[in-house]
Amino acid sequence: SGSPGLGRVRRGEFADLQSIVADLQVWHLFDSGQTGALYDISDISTLFQDEAGTTPVTASGQSVRYVGDKSGNGNHLTINNDTYRPVYTTGGGYAWLAFNGTNNRLKSVFSITQPFYRISALSQESWTLYETIYGSGDASNAGIVFQVAATPEMTVHAGAGLKVAPNLALGVPGVLTEHHNGASSRVALNNGSYVTGNIGTTSPGGVTIGASDAGVDPANIKFYGMIMRGGPMTDIEIAAARLWAAKRAGVTL
Repeated sequence: SGSPGLGRVRRGEFADLQSIVADLQVWHLFDSGQTGALYDISDISTLFQDEAGTTPVTASGQSVRYVGDKSGNGNHLTINNDTYRPVYTTGGGYAWLAFNGTNNRLKSVFSITQPFYRISALSQESWTLYETIYGSGDASNAGIVFQVAATPEMTVHAGAGLKVAPNLALGVPGVLTEHHNGASSRVALNNGSYVTGNIGTTSPGGVTIGASDAGVDPANIKFYGMIMRGGPMTDIEIAAARLWAAKRAGVTL
């Protein structure tokens, strides 16, 4: 026996509920005027084929020159050359931007200082020493995630380096959590334990996706979305941001 609406919740239904709650929490991460940005490739209404944001993306296979920032801060990703545009791609119920590792990149210049968090969903489609997955928004050489040492290793860098562990295998989506906080920095993959250490104290002046801020060392990646927020985040907020990112890339945490 039992009451119809109060019965046992199936595992899939509970996971759906968790995802809905996480989405609601994420939409409130910037309510108090926190600096940063939120990019959601699953929301096609934020994607445009031109730098001015007037020609919408409407189908898989179209190139993207503008990704709208959903944080409310207006820190949109753009690029000033059509040949540098990544490609909006869909498959299996998911959407991502494909960066070709040759010249694709998108960039946003904005002020954000340590400490800050960056939580994103991505996959490395190939690996070449020193290719840059995320670059700074300016020439600060900070806020960088690049391929280093041996396949498929990644390191986070803001004057010093901190290796991501465990490794994110090639062709496999993952959720990367970065806490940029000088000598007290930490990084984690999916729901794994944090690797802690010193990444340096330089702040990045925004973010570039798919290459360095100058377009050097471009990486071949799939990019599903990112939350980049200044200041502290609670464990509950971090967990919600991870679930939000995981949902967009089909990652099970």
